[in-house]
Amino acid sequence: MTRFALTFGAAAALALCAIAGAAHAGGSLDDDDYGYRRQSLSSLCYKHPDDARCEPTPARRYRPRPAPSYSYDRTCGPMVRAAGKRNLIPAFARNSALFSWQREVRAVHGPAYSSWGNARRAEISCGPAGGALTGCVATATPCRS
Repeated sequence: MTRFALTFGAAAALALCAIAGAAHAGGSLDDDDYGYRRQSLSSLCYKHPDDARCEPTPARRYRPRPAPSYSYDRTCGPMVRAAGKRNLIPAFARNSALFSWQREVRAVHGPAYSSWGNARRAEISCGPAGGALTGCVATATPCRS
């Protein structure tokens, strides 16, 4: 055997002995101070009310969520604007903007709001976007379907 193999084998054997010794030194994992095994905390506290583990936990205080800074009724969300990919064909640029708007609304508000037909103040504006390309932006207030 090589020197490396002997050194590695000896180190591995020492590590296994250390792990086994540490596991045995801690005692059984199922036993606790009173000698009973796997008992629920409620039954432990019933039998031993002075145990330190039976102290009541402090009450958690929850702060109310602040009101949103924007105002809208409960069925509609805030206005969303999304730009689509530029394209040579204006109809494709419009569809790209519409799909981008739906994807953005679905990610932020959920699928119930992503219908373009239920949106308020829906508008798609298109214009030249360099060369022969057309770019479009979809703007609307998403409403729940």
